[in-house]
Amino acid sequence: MNAAGGGREGEANESRRGAGGPETSRASGAGAAPGRPLASSDAAAAGGAEEAAVRPTEDAAHPPLEALGLLCASMLLFAGAQWLGRRGGVFWAELAPALGVLAWILPAYLAASRRGHDPLVAHGLLGRPRGLLGAGLVSCLLLGLYVLAVAAAHGGGPRSPVPWGSALGLLVHDLCFVALPEEYFFRGVLQPALEGRRRVRWVGAEVGRGLVVASLLFALCHLVWLPDPRRLLVFFPSLWFGWLRGRTGSVLPGVLAHALANATQYACASVWAT
Repeated sequence: MNAAGGGREGEANESRRGAGGPETSRASGAGAAPGRPLASSDAAAAGGAEEAAVRPTEDAAHPPLEALGLLCASMLLFAGAQWLGRRGGVFWAELAPALGVLAWILPAYLAASRRGHDPLVAHGLLGRPRGLLGAGLVSCLLLGLYVLAVAAAHGGGPRSPVPWGSALGLLVHDLCFVALPEEYFFRGVLQPALEGRRRVRWVGAEVGRGLVVASLLFALCHLVWLPDPRRLLVFFPSLWFGWLRGRTGSVLPGVLAHALANATQYACASVWAT
């Protein structure tokens, strides 16, 4: 009887182990599925989830306060470069545009590197931007029509056209010394830092409050540099450039759009007298 009872007890123990007894229950409490120990694939998945949770993102390249501090620093450096260009003689006058570019790029680049980010990736200079040419052409058309409409409303009329060489020179100058540094900072650095967690999908682009706040700061910086209320109108094309950043994930379409818009504005102002 004892032998038979021991046999039945052994069978019961075996059935309990097969059904997920204490041994496997402890394993399932540690995160495995009931009835089996924690597999290596589960451990890898858990580790991957933890790594993804702490992996730095583009938006984390600069906290908001740091980004605003970088704005102040870049403004001061840019003002210093312009002062040297005006007061430092021919040498500094030639060097001032390049110093102005560095004023907008270098502080943010160094700050991102110090935080362990690749600045070219975090600030939207690398990657495959979509719609690069289309963005530039649309900007050229819209800004050209805008300038012509304003000139016509003020009673202006056509005059001698700008030579192609001058127009190309304006485009290259704006691309290198205006559009690139401004888009790098305001759309590549400032806009992502100020976006916040809540975003909306707006005409195909994921954007947040950073789009509006960065555009407002962009307009205010233009006003500070040249106190003319009309300078605040750059807020509206800035929204377009910021939308391109959100839509494509890159600042390059905005750089091209910005340069073409400025060159078109200069060209229209030259051929349409007010």
